[in-house]
Amino acid sequence: MKIEIVPIDLETLIKSKSLLESSYVGQLDMADEIEYFKSANHAGWFVALDEGKPAGFIRQFIIVDGESRGEIFVLENRLDVAELLAKAFINSFNPTQRTRVSFVFRSADAIAKVFKKCGLAQAVEEFLSYIYPVENSPTELQEGVHLGRIEEAEEIKKALSGLVDRPIEQLKIAIAEQRVFVLKESGKVLAASECRFSESKAEIVTLAVKDAYRSKGLGTRLLKGIVALCEKRNVPMVHAVCRESNIAAQRMNVKAGFERDKGRDEEWLISFFGPDDK
Repeated sequence: MKIEIVPIDLETLIKSKSLLESSYVGQLDMADEIEYFKSANHAGWFVALDEGKPAGFIRQFIIVDGESRGEIFVLENRLDVAELLAKAFINSFNPTQRTRVSFVFRSADAIAKVFKKCGLAQAVEEFLSYIYPVENSPTELQEGVHLGRIEEAEEIKKALSGLVDRPIEQLKIAIAEQRVFVLKESGKVLAASECRFSESKAEIVTLAVKDAYRSKGLGTRLLKGIVALCEKRNVPMVHAVCRESNIAAQRMNVKAGFERDKGRDEEWLISFFGPDDK
């Protein structure tokens, strides 16, 4: 039976639960995915159906300044599906709405070769890993740092907007799950961060300081506060990743007490395209 590429709807998203879990390596709360689906722009979202069953899907997330980032999930060894999804995505690209779309892969990922075959430009960047062993190096709570609150969602969204444009409902879910941390002074949210948690660690997903308050040590204070709050939650390690080119982030991690973990450094392949490439 011919593989069918169709726009993702709520029904096919729910059917793709096992595919998502295999990609994220772990049990997935579909309630989060459904809430995000309801609030997201679905342009560039496609699912591949093989005999009516999801064999892969592709989607993009709007970030800032006309740039968006994407994810692709396919069943193991289904590079034929990856190619069909990539082509559907490229054909749907609207250069008046997006100037660039980026997909991030591990450099060894065979899907990256499929994207190259489809004509996507490529770049390689080095990412550096930092860890804070909470159990061995406890730190003090930082003044003004606390878990994000629902009533602060709009302020937190603005603080993060320089890095990621999060739909407000998705952000509220992260706040409710106690994965968002803020630094607040004089009643204003000046810096914010979102983390992912597992049994073994907390991972800094994003951390941003408002433009007017940068170079004042607020990012370092927020990082230290996150470590202290993780200690209270018995999280043994905090992990942060930054680009090799981001010297400011590297310095911030070191000032906050993080250590380089070269064993976790990974090279990622970033495939992207803009209107001139389509």
